[in-house]
Amino acid sequence: MKSGDPVTAAFMTWRRPNKEPYRSGVHGQRFVNHYANGMAKDYGNFKSDTKLPKGSIVVKDSFVVTESGEVMSGPMFLMEKKYAGFNSDSNDWLFMMIQPDGDIVGMTNGPGASKVQFCAGCHNQAPLGQDNLYYLPETVRKSN
Repeated sequence: MKSGDPVTAAFMTWRRPNKEPYRSGVHGQRFVNHYANGMAKDYGNFKSDTKLPKGSIVVKDSFVVTESGEVMSGPMFLMEKKYAGFNSDSNDWLFMMIQPDGDIVGMTNGPGASKVQFCAGCHNQAPLGQDNLYYLPETVRKSN
């Protein structure tokens, strides 16, 4: 993929904790799916006081359906838990947004960092004990 990020080639093989896509208001009313790598195996268990280890990656792919019924890919949203001290403003999470054509819109501590500050700000408001993560809506959760 144009972005050069290896996650873009691997994430579709990861566990998906949602049973179907759902519309996400904070992601531009796009439909999203969640994926979690092996380090993030506890993501989606929906227990409070879950803290994911360094190396955990959670990805949301997205798409829209036009009024004419055409399905169009949207950006990919990625969170990776980094080492202590990586970025205190993001609670040591790296946020990245990648366009469908592979262009990287922004990345925490990297190119276009200001374009993903909104992501960190929103995730900083997640309930305590959820490691800056939001739980999936109950209606789309897979049974664990």
